[in-house]
Amino acid sequence: MIRFSMLLVLLLGFEVHAQQRDTSSGSYYLRGCKLAVSGSLSNNDVAAAQREGQCIGVIQALLYVGPELSGLKFCPPPHATFGQALTAVVRFMERNPQQMHLEFIGLVQVALHETWPCT
Repeated sequence: MIRFSMLLVLLLGFEVHAQQRDTSSGSYYLRGCKLAVSGSLSNNDVAAAQREGQCIGVIQALLYVGPELSGLKFCPPPHATFGQALTAVVRFMERNPQQMHLEFIGLVQVALHETWPCT
């Protein structure tokens, strides 16, 4: 019974730690986005590669729906490239380190709105 109680305490402790882990902020995604800009992934860093793919996916998804959003909508010109959007997002995050604790999706939306506001 004592072993079971100790195991339960350990498992609950890990669960609390796992819930507190940051997996959605700008800080969490910045390195992956920078890797996407540079086009290079070093040292076989699987976690960074995963964040790179997620960064790309979020930006591509928001580019698709940007003109349809309410509030902070954005309207990329027809000739705009994904690379331009990615670079705009990384630059925005680097210029606004005080906002890096915020949700990455929101930061992307603000960055693209500032880059391509609808007129």
